[in-house]
Amino acid sequence: MLAVLAERRRSDASQELGIISQQPITLSLSADLGEVSAIYQRPATPVALLVLAHGAGAGMQHAHMQSLADAFAEVHIASLRFNFPFMESSRKPPNRMGICLATLAAAVTLGANLAAGLPLYLGGHSFGGRMASHYMEQFQDARCSGLIYCSFPLHPSGKPGVSRAEHLPRIQIPQLFLSGTRDSLAEQGLLRGVTEAIPMASLLWLATADHSFKALKGRKGQRDSSLTATDSTYASAATATFNWIRHPHKPA
Repeated sequence: MLAVLAERRRSDASQELGIISQQPITLSLSADLGEVSAIYQRPATPVALLVLAHGAGAGMQHAHMQSLADAFAEVHIASLRFNFPFMESSRKPPNRMGICLATLAAAVTLGANLAAGLPLYLGGHSFGGRMASHYMEQFQDARCSGLIYCSFPLHPSGKPGVSRAEHLPRIQIPQLFLSGTRDSLAEQGLLRGVTEAIPMASLLWLATADHSFKALKGRKGQRDSSLTATDSTYASAATATFNWIRHPHKPA
């Protein structure tokens, strides 16, 4: 009985979000790399599909990744989450860049098939967004309409710098940066300077949010008192993304 009630609650939540499905699928990489797990989350009336890569410390099923996917679904953006190979093995340090880019290539191909004519976007949280940027800089994949970074890791915590952004101006599609004002991996002045130097870049500051979008309680500007500060941060990021998709050359 408890299992049935839990399933009903999940079903009710899905209906509230307008989700047709949250479907576990398999992402095939290559004979050498094998397969990884993926999740396709589709709202009832999607306007776009986002291939969404996870960070270095947690996989696609982490609460933060689920919250991102749910927030995007609320604004009619479907998502394809997937694991990099290291997240499904005993080897926990991230894979070298070549393996990450091969994984992204397979995810983009699957995402393009699932999108079925909808605009396709690529991005991710932290490390995943950074790898997505390298993928686009190297391959300039014409199937992707833009890049969406959920907390771009501009530099290690406590070590400000911009070397991780040197390749970004060479990317030839619009880029959206969603960054918390308390993110210790993206000093505000440095990130602002980076984005101002990129012709098709937009930057949205998420008030009091940290690198994982956790926001301080009672932050100013919170519109809906029924939401926690962190929930409001996810909603703000998703709404800005939806507006940016419609007008990618205007500030988010």
